[in-house]
Amino acid sequence: MGQAGKRVHVRKPIDKRIETAHKKGCLLLAKSLPTAIERLTELLDDENRETARKACVDLIKLELTRPRPHEAPAEAEPGGSLDPQLADRLLKALAEE
Repeated sequence: MGQAGKRVHVRKPIDKRIETAHKKGCLLLAKSLPTAIERLTELLDDENRETARKACVDLIKLELTRPRPHEAPAEAEPGGSLDPQLADRLLKALAEE
């Protein structure tokens, strides 16, 4: 077995480890996302206006980057699926500057 054959043989387990670590990271993020969204929603009512504003921005970013099941990521358009009550709270918190 030549030098190139050894590299391919070693690379496969490394690629598999990277893929497994990535999948574990995605699962961890998926499990913690509802808690993070709940906490950000609570921060909308924070006394510190800057904290409330940053929570608004983070919630909007999460909504805009959320993949849509019926659309390819490049075709995803913002708007339409944000809860109307949450959208109202976001706009009110951003307007209080």
